Amino acid sequence: MPRSNQLAPSEPKVPESLMASAVRLPGKVDRVYQRPNDWQEEAWRHYDICGELRYAGNWVSNVLSRATLHAATRTAKGPRRQDNGAAADAVHDLFNGPDGQAQMLAALGLHITVAGEAYLVGRRPEPDRGERADEGDIWEIVGTQEMRHRGRRWFIDYSDGSRPLELSDDAVIIRIWRPHPRRRIEADSPVRALLPVLREIEFLTRHIMAQVTSRLAGAGILMLPQGMTFPAAPADANLPEGASSADIFMAVLGEAMTAPILNPDSPAALVPVVVTVPDELVGKIEHLTFWSELDQHAVELRTEAIRRLALGLDMPPEVLLGTAGLNHWGSWQMEESSVKAHVEPLLELVTNALTIGYLLPLTDDVNDLVAYDTTALRLRPNRSREAVELYDRGELDGEALRRETGFIEDDAPTEEEFKRWMLRKVAGGSTTPEQVADALRALGVIEVRATAEETPTQGPPRVPSLREHPEQGPPQQEPAKDLVAACEVLVFRALERAGNRLRATKQMRPNGVAASDVYQFVPSQPRDLDKLLEDAWTCVPRVMPRVPELQRAVVVAALDSYCRSLLLSQKEHDRATMLKFLTTQSIRSLEN
Repeated sequence: MPRSNQLAPSEPKVPESLMASAVRLPGKVDRVYQRPNDWQEEAWRHYDICGELRYAGNWVSNVLSRATLHAATRTAKGPRRQDNGAAADAVHDLFNGPDGQAQMLAALGLHITVAGEAYLVGRRPEPDRGERADEGDIWEIVGTQEMRHRGRRWFIDYSDGSRPLELSDDAVIIRIWRPHPRRRIEADSPVRALLPVLREIEFLTRHIMAQVTSRLAGAGILMLPQGMTFPAAPADANLPEGASSADIFMAVLGEAMTAPILNPDSPAALVPVVVTVPDELVGKIEHLTFWSELDQHAVELRTEAIRRLALGLDMPPEVLLGTAGLNHWGSWQMEESSVKAHVEPLLELVTNALTIGYLLPLTDDVNDLVAYDTTALRLRPNRSREAVELYDRGELDGEALRRETGFIEDDAPTEEEFKRWMLRKVAGGSTTPEQVADALRALGVIEVRATAEETPTQGPPRVPSLREHPEQGPPQQEPAKDLVAACEVLVFRALERAGNRLRATKQMRPNGVAASDVYQFVPSQPRDLDKLLEDAWTCVPRVMPRVPELQRAVVVAALDSYCRSLLLSQKEHDRATMLKFLTTQSIRSLEN
């Protein structure tokens, strides 16, 4: 059953400021009640007969229904969501869960837009009305025309032929309204100020309909001289006795008009209707019309009135007037502004009313409140490019990247696929061979066998003196010449492909420069490296046919890192620098 009010029986609990737009109405004591005003009745009448107003009200209703409600608590850093506790349970019980709350928000949005107020009622099921007790509490949004107040009792008049339903003492009754600036106890709505415009639309529509349905306004009167001689009426013409010459002429004219339609081959399609008239009567025929200048401008005036209606409602005018001429960015900005300037203020009014009238009497904690979430209302622009850049910088995870680029979680790579991708890309962001080796070792891609010289000993390592350096330097390992040559071939091919792409995409095109040297004259950006080196290593299996695939991947990673450093620094290829990028593990893996 709805929770009882738990307020003092002597007087209703009214918020300190009526700007809170909500009053909890307990027991059978006198409650804050406002009789329905005449303007509210007229506003609902225009909602029933004006399609534009109905569309606007339903738009607000549908948009508001997509928001979600949840409990929150006030903190020094702002409201914090509550998913457990008394407040969370109370919000979940309101209108029996999220589905009912969507209908509640839709009804409140429509009532506040048109009439400016409504009543939120929670009551027990009534068996006399065919309501089953096991279906749970009955929650309703009741309009001002349905709520009745008699003495200290409240009734809901459903106008279904049955007696008005009297609400019990423990029923939840909350009046929610948009306060008028002049008298805050009164309700206000945007339709209230637009009633003259709605009357104008109504009368112009009636005038246009009268023009369409009136025979005089449509055809007017054709005045013919009596001295005119008309042809004889058709034999099958159904004319009354004593028919005038004009009646006979209209019968002849009708026959001449319908004969070509029934029989396109009939000569009547080309033969004119012959009428004889004295010379002095030529030009005396007059067509008298009854329309005025207003008839020519009625549609234009109604269009202007609809424009005024769109500007006066609490919604973007483009909703009624259309969004012609707006691109997708303009449409997104319109949607974003409608949420911030129109939807969220209305949601704040509703949630503030629910906090004061529903939640606080149940939890008795002034820090509890009903909050809203408009995530489902916001139409976000295409952020896939920004998502890719943030992912490359390590500021975004893979799940968010897939979401922003339109993919699902099933598209995520497996562990084996990720490892193979890492083999190709791990060295791309590293500048030293040690970082490459550490990353590969952490992935378990390579297994480095520590030699006796590499095994750490106790105590700090012995640093050779300056005198010992020329004679006792670190041991040098000279890689096989054929392997170095093969690596250089791969590097020149990668630089050549990058140079061809630079020539095709950049405005600077140095003449007389080999494709593999273009990068030294045309600068590259880090975001362009993937495209410049795309498919640059496809010939590796042909250059190194006897090398296992896993070992080739290690070398390709080192060479790819080296080529990227050349493209960014625009330095000339140097074999010694390349050998530094080729780690000892890479050369050993090839030589073994």
